[in-house]
Amino acid sequence: MKKIIFIMSILCLNAYGISKDYEFKIRKEGRELYTRGSEINNYVEWQIDSYDELLEKVSKSSLSENNKKIVLKRLFSMYRYNFAKQNSVVNDEIEKYMLLENKEKKDIKKEKENKVYIEKIIENSEENSKKELEFLKKKAEQKYPNDYEKQKIYIEAVLENLNIYKFK
Repeated sequence: MKKIIFIMSILCLNAYGISKDYEFKIRKEGRELYTRGSEINNYVEWQIDSYDELLEKVSKSSLSENNKKIVLKRLFSMYRYNFAKQNSVVNDEIEKYMLLENKEKKDIKKEKENKVYIEKIIENSEENSKKELEFLKKKAEQKYPNDYEKQKIYIEAVLENLNIYKFK
C-alpha cells in the first residue's frame, strides 16, 4: 500500500512541473517530519502549491529578469526547500529589489543631468577660460572616473574658490 501511495504522489508531483531534485528533497523532508502517508502527501502538496505561488508572484512582479533570478536564488539560499517559508517572505524581497531598481534609475538619471551640467558650464564660458575649464574637467575625470556627481562637485568647488579669490 505504501508503494502505491508513493508512486501516486510521484506522478502527482510530475504534473506540477517541479524539478526532480526539488521533488525528491521535499518528499525526503516530508518523511522526516511525518510518519503517516497522508500527512506526507499533504506536506508535499503544500510545498508544491507554495512553490507555484512563489514563482507566480516573482513572474508577475515588475522586476528585471536578472533581479527576479537573484530574488529566487536568495530565497532558496536562505530557506532551501521550504517553499512555504519562501512564499511567505517573497513579497518583502520583491519590494526591496524594486526599491533598489528605482534608486538605480534615479542615480542614472542624476548622472546624466550632471554630465550635461558640466558640458553646459564649458560651452557657456568665455573663449580664454574654456581651456582652463577643459583642463579642470580633465582633472575631475582623472580624480573621479565615471562619477559625474563627484566631478560636478569638484568643478563647482574649484570655480567657487576661484570666484572668492577674484574678489579679494
